[in-house]
Amino acid sequence: MLNLSEKNIHLSKTARTKYEVIELVANALESSGCVRHGYAQAILEREQQISTFLENGIAIPHGSLDSRSLVLKTGVEIFQFPDGVEWGDGNIAYIVIGIAANSDEHLPLLQKLTHLLKEETKARRLAHEMDISTFKAMLLNEDLDNLDLFYDINLSVDTESLLTLIGTNIEKLHQQGCIDNDFTAEVISSPALPLGNGIWITDSTIGNKRNALVFSRPKKSFLHNAKEISGVLTISMVNDQMNKFLSALFDPNIQRTLLSGTDEDIHLVFDSLLDFNPNMNERSLDLNEQVIEKEFTIYNQHGLHTRPATVLVNIIKKYNASVLLQNLSNNSDSVSARSPIKLVSLGVLKGHRVKFIAKGIQAKEVINAIENAIFSGLGEIL
Repeated sequence: MLNLSEKNIHLSKTARTKYEVIELVANALESSGCVRHGYAQAILEREQQISTFLENGIAIPHGSLDSRSLVLKTGVEIFQFPDGVEWGDGNIAYIVIGIAANSDEHLPLLQKLTHLLKEETKARRLAHEMDISTFKAMLLNEDLDNLDLFYDINLSVDTESLLTLIGTNIEKLHQQGCIDNDFTAEVISSPALPLGNGIWITDSTIGNKRNALVFSRPKKSFLHNAKEISGVLTISMVNDQMNKFLSALFDPNIQRTLLSGTDEDIHLVFDSLLDFNPNMNERSLDLNEQVIEKEFTIYNQHGLHTRPATVLVNIIKKYNASVLLQNLSNNSDSVSARSPIKLVSLGVLKGHRVKFIAKGIQAKEVINAIENAIFSGLGEIL
């Protein structure tokens, strides 16, 4: 795998336009012996084909396949712009990852970076981190495991005890190293908070070691102190990443899914919340809507890298449906197919089998569009 050195990281830079950024990137790649002079123009041509801005303030500029003759060796240069740079369509880039590639050598590194940068909180911290060693550690997810979100779902718990439901959640959180004994003590000694419709929340101000969420639902609703108990959420928080979960959980559609949905339904909800945006309610989560699954083989030369991933996301966003994608070839977890970063993070290579799961009133239409796009090459020649 391509190694990332601190000399490839450039902090606290400024630029007025993305064109200045591209010049900086190309010059750095040229200075490190990765490309010949003229690579900046190749990046600009690539930008004209499709923007390399992903999300959360991240852009990954690189040359097109036609510019391979300018690449001497595979390399990466990473720039930080604390004040941000306009990247088009109102997008502001704070972290810019410049790539020169004449092989697939950079893909494992890119996959590792996208796993880290897919969350807004992490990207925001990186945009202003001034210590280069800390920046690199954050970028490569070294000693930052507490920022990774964990969630678990337990349905049909055979109990009529609120304490048992809470205990089930706490046990899961302990097993994953998300909490310590102080968390347990405070949760057990404090009353659960009503979310509505029989759903309750427990949390603690101390003992939180990792962002995590566990939901347990009894086989049958029951009463506790004359209050209906239909499900319990226990939440551990180490930063503001969980705030989006908490806000969205008041949505009646989401509550209805928690109360009566299948394990897959609730996974779809939680995965959607991980990709939360203000338009989320437009993606209906009604249980009566159809769910369609379909598997495909990816034949693109370099797999599902930035360009085909972006093309795919732009197609999916046209439809009123929630879409998940799983890489069957490496048994990955499912991720939201509305995020280029998350698609790239799956590490889909040429020949890999993938599975799409679409849910919503336009599930059939979006699967058909995905099929056509894959067979058409996702913006590339197969």
